[in-house]
Amino acid sequence: RAHAWLRDPAAGEGFADAAAAQAAVDALREFHLGKRRFKAMLLAVMVGYADAGLRRDRGAGTAQLGSRRAAMDVFDADGDGKVTAADVIRVGRHLNEPLDQKAAKEMLRAVARPGDDPDHVPKERLRHMLPPLYPAHALRRNDLVFGAGETDPVFYILLEGDVLISHQFLLRPRSGFAGAGSGRELSLGLHRLRPGESFGETEILEGAGDKTLPRASTATCASTACALLAVPGHLFQLLGEVFSGVREPIRDQAE
Repeated sequence: RAHAWLRDPAAGEGFADAAAAQAAVDALREFHLGKRRFKAMLLAVMVGYADAGLRRDRGAGTAQLGSRRAAMDVFDADGDGKVTAADVIRVGRHLNEPLDQKAAKEMLRAVARPGDDPDHVPKERLRHMLPPLYPAHALRRNDLVFGAGETDPVFYILLEGDVLISHQFLLRPRSGFAGAGSGRELSLGLHRLRPGESFGETEILEGAGDKTLPRASTATCASTACALLAVPGHLFQLLGEVFSGVREPIRDQAE
């Protein structure tokens, strides 16, 4: 039988009245918001935007960064394979995003499947909410991550090695000197990143809508080898759009 939204109201089919139709619209909106919020929470844990307590639960060091499995285990604190509203509220608190019981239950219903207990959702349901961030990108010394002027809508997490953020500029001689019309390009190293740090967020944050600004600097592998996780820009934007609590850590790190 066709869904109520697909039936013909003129034939007496579909929703009983406008109130019933509006209730269905509201329920659908809550479902999609709940799923979007859960996805953002899972991603925030994966990329390391959390306080010390949550980092301890997920695992220290860079080995657990980007890991869906480690992030899923954070939600399943007692290891029973289920996620409850209390788990969602606890993780939200670690992300500086307070949630009440109603919001947590809406998020659980959004990821539950038919036959699941909506109050005890299997942890494995979280696996399909996000694409894997692995395998890591492998680079060697002097390989570019991105160059100034490129449009690269990706947020990076450094797992191994060092990355140098530098700015290229053209040094021109003063007018009146020989060869005043020419110049030479210099590179000024601005910051050296270590494992566990992230970069590339500034242009995504400052872009309008889905547009990413061109890179203002150059990122280069500055060690024998580097390993990076790449988070697509649309997923990165989800963090700031859904959870206000993670916006400040993102902006602080960008600065």
